Amino acid sequence: MYYPQGSVLVGNFVKGKANGQVHYFWPDGSYFQGTVHNNVGDDNNATFHCSDYTYQGSIKNNCFDGTGTLVGKDDMYTYVGEFKNGKKTEGKLSWKQP
Repeated sequence: MYYPQGSVLVGNFVKGKANGQVHYFWPDGSYFQGTVHNNVGDDNNATFHCSDYTYQGSIKNNCFDGTGTLVGKDDMYTYVGEFKNGKKTEGKLSWKQP
């Protein structure tokens, strides 16, 4: 499905809503790959990539939620741990040495 702002969603639709495994691409090069139910991300092994970071892990209600790994642009930092409603809660943050 093509959206007016230029986004593209590839996947299965039921009654006009995305359901199942999808690939969502934004015009700026960001993308989401994972499972959705009625247009809402809900997956234990999803990927979200944007210009600032890449996230691999659990997504619930379209937020990072559960166990995941966040890697910053140019691998400047890596956070491995728990997330709740899109926020880091408990884990290990490491920085790349210059």
